[in-house]
Amino acid sequence: MGKKITIIIFLLFIYGFFGFSALKEDEAYSELENRTLEDRPVLTAEGFFNGTYTKNYENYIQDQFPLRDKFVSFKNYAELALGKREVKGIFICEDGYLIENHRRADYESERAVKNAQAIVNAGNRWADKLGSSHVSVIIAPTAQTILKDKLPKYANPYNQSEYTAAIQSGLNEDVYVDIEKTLTENKEEYVYYKTDHHWTTKGAYLAYRSWCESKGLTPYDKSELSIEEASDDFYGTIHSKLNIKTSPDVIEIYSVKDYNVKAVYNMGASVTDSLIDKSFLEGKDKYSIFMGGNQGIVEITEADNETVSDKVQQGNVNEDGEESVLLMIKDSYANCFVPMTVGMYDRIYVIDLRYFNMNVDTFMDMYGVTDVLVLYNADTLTDDVYVSRLGY
Repeated sequence: MGKKITIIIFLLFIYGFFGFSALKEDEAYSELENRTLEDRPVLTAEGFFNGTYTKNYENYIQDQFPLRDKFVSFKNYAELALGKREVKGIFICEDGYLIENHRRADYESERAVKNAQAIVNAGNRWADKLGSSHVSVIIAPTAQTILKDKLPKYANPYNQSEYTAAIQSGLNEDVYVDIEKTLTENKEEYVYYKTDHHWTTKGAYLAYRSWCESKGLTPYDKSELSIEEASDDFYGTIHSKLNIKTSPDVIEIYSVKDYNVKAVYNMGASVTDSLIDKSFLEGKDKYSIFMGGNQGIVEITEADNETVSDKVQQGNVNEDGEESVLLMIKDSYANCFVPMTVGMYDRIYVIDLRYFNMNVDTFMDMYGVTDVLVLYNADTLTDDVYVSRLGY
């Protein structure tokens, strides 16, 4: 009798779950994971026989699995209960930090080596053309290097300094801007989010000051910035992978006072008077408050003065009065960095190679670029398939 009851319960669970799956409406987007979910694939003879239908259907089932988020959360809690302090490649650290563990193999892959060489080739090419004082390369370490004191006992993450040192040694003198020291010296000052892979705006400001000082520029003092707490309930990309209970992060905005921005997105697709889009605070992807997320190209000028302005006090205008034009080539780490740079150049162009198809050197010639800043975080640089386009 007991076996029959067990079988009945098992069958009820299986068929009930199957019925729930069949009746459940598919979700188009995961707010937790901040990505589009797989649609049900269309069955074709070609897809069936070449295996793509089966593969796509597996991805569909994984994405549309009923109560998927709750099951993922339960599994991760179970692993934590067993004493694990690294789950899905994420360290559970002191003070509520969730820190991704990127391993040595990630930095020694063919892609990582190729991208590092591309940065070196491009940086030196531009330094020869514009002068080393007008070219900067910043490869930002992530939390696994700066906050290693917070990692679990016996954790042994890769030291990203090995990767960035190789890039620094290959570049012309004065091109590489080393920000690791200043971030390490201020590591207790909330320079990285606890639930997200980005640095905080405070961390970005420290890097901004290091960049200015290395290039003889005058950075904005905090008294010249409007500092605003935009959100105190931010859960980032790392939290989305685990979906476990933890404290949220705080997002701050640093904006330059008394400067009226004109931002032209993607060659005129939209024009705004701000680099901040607070509509993103209503959703999960709150970090996209900065510049509306990753854009192909953004042109930044002063709204009420489109002529060459007098920035001599900033040290950014050639003696003959020509316009100063900064080109920033970046990943998402730069999104909260960009608003601090407005007004330091007559024009600023911010491009993301993932969404920008034009040859960068051709663009520089067409738009009169006088200065270049390359800003990536070390992890992104290792696997970005577009960076190699710089190193021809």
